[in-house]
Amino acid sequence: MYSFRSENVNQLHAHNIRITELDSTRAMSQPPQKVIHLPKVRMLSRGGRSSSGVRITNVKSIKPPDPETVKKQEEVKLRAQLQKEIVSRSRTCAYKSYECPLPVVSGRQYCYRHILKDPTAPYRQCAHTYGNGERCAMPAPNDARDHRDTGLCFEHARAALYARQRSAAPPPPVTTTETLLNQLQHYVKPERPRTTSCASSVSVVSDPAEQEQVDPEIVDPFTIERMFRLRARKHDGEQSSV
Repeated sequence: MYSFRSENVNQLHAHNIRITELDSTRAMSQPPQKVIHLPKVRMLSRGGRSSSGVRITNVKSIKPPDPETVKKQEEVKLRAQLQKEIVSRSRTCAYKSYECPLPVVSGRQYCYRHILKDPTAPYRQCAHTYGNGERCAMPAPNDARDHRDTGLCFEHARAALYARQRSAAPPPPVTTTETLLNQLQHYVKPERPRTTSCASSVSVVSDPAEQEQVDPEIVDPFTIERMFRLRARKHDGEQSSV
């Protein structure tokens, strides 16, 4: 048995160690024993003492998930989603006047042509009016991307977009005689190089750079037209004289 002095007892109490006396039942003649109660050991976080006072008392190792298992779970989810989409698309339209073979809109009972029969669908009748006063019967989405196409179906919204693009495009260039002549330039056949034969039967090709460079004559279409008119008048005068 160990005997503790009062000084030692005070030091132990300062370290949160309690000492109590224990009466032994085996030997009554023995003096009372003292039992030491040590404080519980707690594990702190790796970052030191936490400012919030939270202490970790039980640490369990977390095993990382198996990549094969995760891959199989994702495949099962994708298959279920695909099967659900196939079932929803395989349903026929609920239009009652005749059997419509078109697929239904996702989450609806009608196809795109008869979706206006569903009052809860986010569609309304197209706002386009034809020349005879008849209104387009195709559905138009309520939440159009462009506010200028609000109330128009897909076909008429596309036509309106093309019309805006044509109006915003720059005007085409003015057609002149020079542009017409340039467009007809590909009909002009290039001249073939001249060849001369010798006694040795070797053909010599003349160098185009050695030939005389002749400036091309500028043709005025108005002059040509005036010449044609003068010739026509002369021809008419000869016929009248005969």
